[in-house]
Amino acid sequence: MVVDADGNVVYRQQGGPSNVLVVGEERAAQSLADALGQWHGPVAGAVLGMAGADREPVARYWRYLAQRYWDTRILVVGDYRIAWAAFTRLQPGVIGIFGTGSVVYGERGSTSVKVGGHGWRLGDDGSGLEIGRLAVNAALAALEGWGPRTTLVEEVLAWSQVGSAADLISRLYDRAFDWRRLADLAPAVISAHPTDAVARDIVAQQGQLVVRQLARVYETLFQPESASIGLSGGLATFWADWVKPLWPYPVARLEVVEREPVWGAAEWARQLFGAGL
Repeated sequence: MVVDADGNVVYRQQGGPSNVLVVGEERAAQSLADALGQWHGPVAGAVLGMAGADREPVARYWRYLAQRYWDTRILVVGDYRIAWAAFTRLQPGVIGIFGTGSVVYGERGSTSVKVGGHGWRLGDDGSGLEIGRLAVNAALAALEGWGPRTTLVEEVLAWSQVGSAADLISRLYDRAFDWRRLADLAPAVISAHPTDAVARDIVAQQGQLVVRQLARVYETLFQPESASIGLSGGLATFWADWVKPLWPYPVARLEVVEREPVWGAAEWARQLFGAGL
């Protein structure tokens, strides 16, 4: 998204996946090219919020690639930081992002705190991927006869299009299987949790971890003062409703974030450069 100095959108387009650590440099570069394909004008500066960019090799790659398009000032940050900027408008606050993965991040002045965001290999608490992984484990335990019965068995088998524990394991260990697809099971777990004890335990366990992560960042940066805490991502509304009754700090109000992360990059660019991407 390109905006002018007053914040008016003058160009906007969407590309494909751009996490270099997942799709590789060639696919990520093509995604940026797709997003910029119809934009040929100069910019005063650019802010890129990219997955994995809090790792210096990833940030360095994006700075190098961006310089092919703009001979100007470029700031590369992790994607969660532009989500934070979109919610807080670059003011002190906290954001919890709960989608396929999860991360909780806050800034206050020169101090920042990040919890989670470890990625799909390690699992992110409260994320769709982690909920899906736990659902698969529960289904396997039930299929093998040592775990409690659960309606998640039918959900997992239908999702994986297999009919047995052995076939399920084979499907998951197939080299072509994308582990991020486990997040597709999260809605089934959430739908089942009011009536299924196993699903309820998964939600309760993950919900407690969501509370602890949000509280950790709030306590470090703001306690006992008030603070803005936003939840974004595909599971934000569910976790906001689930967490609110358990949240121990009424001065720190939880709310679902409506503003898209790209607006955080635009606001940041305007503040730094007067106009930007």
